Amino acid sequence: MNKKTIFLFLAVVILLVMSSTFLFSAAQKEEAKKVTLVFWTQPNPLSEKTWKSAVDGWNVSHPNVQLDWKTIPTGGSSEEIILTALATQTQPDICTNIFSGFLAQLVENDAVVALDQEFPGFWDLTKKAKMENIIKKGWAIDGKYYELPMYCNTMMDWYNKDLLKKAGLDKPPRTYSEFMDAAAKVFVPGEVFAAEINYKTSWWSRWFDLENAYYAASGGKPYIDVKTGRLSFDDRYGKAYLNFVAELFAKKYAEPVDIKDGVLKGIVFMKHPQGPWSVKGANERFPDKPYVVAKTLVPDFVPASQQIYTFADTKGMVMFEACKDKEAAWEFMKWYYSDIKHITGWLEGTGQAPAREDLMTNPLFQEYWKNNPEVAAYAKMIPYSIPPATIPNTVEVHDLINLELWEPIIFGKKTVDEALNDLIPKVQALWK
Repeated sequence: MNKKTIFLFLAVVILLVMSSTFLFSAAQKEEAKKVTLVFWTQPNPLSEKTWKSAVDGWNVSHPNVQLDWKTIPTGGSSEEIILTALATQTQPDICTNIFSGFLAQLVENDAVVALDQEFPGFWDLTKKAKMENIIKKGWAIDGKYYELPMYCNTMMDWYNKDLLKKAGLDKPPRTYSEFMDAAAKVFVPGEVFAAEINYKTSWWSRWFDLENAYYAASGGKPYIDVKTGRLSFDDRYGKAYLNFVAELFAKKYAEPVDIKDGVLKGIVFMKHPQGPWSVKGANERFPDKPYVVAKTLVPDFVPASQQIYTFADTKGMVMFEACKDKEAAWEFMKWYYSDIKHITGWLEGTGQAPAREDLMTNPLFQEYWKNNPEVAAYAKMIPYSIPPATIPNTVEVHDLINLELWEPIIFGKKTVDEALNDLIPKVQALWK
C-alpha cells in the first residue's frame, strides 16, 4: 500500500469518526431538548375523556415537550392531595381544578407562578381567549394573576314540572313566601318532599346553598370581609335565608336524607341547588325532561327588578413554581386556551360552561345552546356570578360554619340568632 493510499484511508477513517461523533453529539443535544411535564386534571369521567383528546393532540404535535397526564390522585379532597404532593415535592408542573380560595393558600406558600409577572404575553392570551374582563373581576390576589379560568359553573334550582302545575304555578316561585305557599300544596308527608336541601357538612357544601342564596338576596354583596374575617350572615339577607331553611326542616318539608333524582322522579318539588354538571346525565336518564331550571329564591323584601346573583364554582389552571420548564409549560397553556376548538370541546364533552365572555354571542356555541337550553340557562348567569372568596383558610371557615351554624339549624338545636352569635366571633378569631 503506497503512501497516497494510506493517507486516503486514514482520512476516510478520521472523517467517519468525526461524523459519528458529530451525529452522536447532535443526538445528545436533541435528547437534552426534550422535556416531560406532569399535568394533573380533575378526576371526573366526562372531563377525563375531554382532556385525553386535548393531551393526545399536544403530544403528537410537540414531540420535544410531552405531557405526562394524570387525574388528581384519589384520597381526600383534591386540595388535600395537592398539599400533600407539595409537602413531598411530588407536585405536578401544571394543574387544573384549583378554586380561588385554595389558590390564595397556594400563593401564601409561594407555590404557584404569577403568570402575568412571568410571561409578557399573559394579557394578550386573555384577550384572545375572551376572558380578560372575567379575570379582572375577582381572580387577582394582591394585584397579581396566578390562574387561567377553566370553567364557570353557576348555581340554579330545579323544580318538577308536574308539581309546579299541582301548585297552580306556570313558572317557579321567586320569593320564600311564594315557595312556602306552593310547598303546602304539593307536600305529602313521607311521599313528596317540598324541598331537597343538602344537609351534609362537607366543607365545600355551603358554597352552593348558604353563600349562593346570600349572593342572590343581597345583589352580590360579599358574605365575608377577606381582610378581617367578619361574616355578614347576621344581616337581613343572611337571616332571611337561614330562617327559611330552618322553617323547611321544622315543617318536615325538607328532611336530612339522600333522595336520588327526587325532582326527576316527581317526589321532590324543588332541589336546592343544582349544578350544570347534572344536566347531561339527567337528560339521558329522563329524556322527557320533567324539570325546570330556575334562579335562586330571594326574600320577600327583594324587589323583582333587582338582579339576581349566583355563586359560581369556578376553577382554573395554574403552574407550580417547581415546574421543570416554565417556558414549555406556558407554551402548552397558550396552545390550549388559544384554540377555540379546545373550548367548544370542553363544553360539548362536559356540559360545563367555559369561562368566556362570548358564550352567548359566538356562533360556534349557538348550536350547543339550541340543543341544550338547560345548560344555556346556567351560562346566561355567568355575568352575574361570583367565585369563591379568596381566603387561604377556606376549609377552616367552612368547617366552623357547618359546626356552629348549619348543622344546629338543620337539626333544630339552635335558633338562627343563637347560631350566628356563636359562629361569627369564632370565624373572625381565625384572622387574629
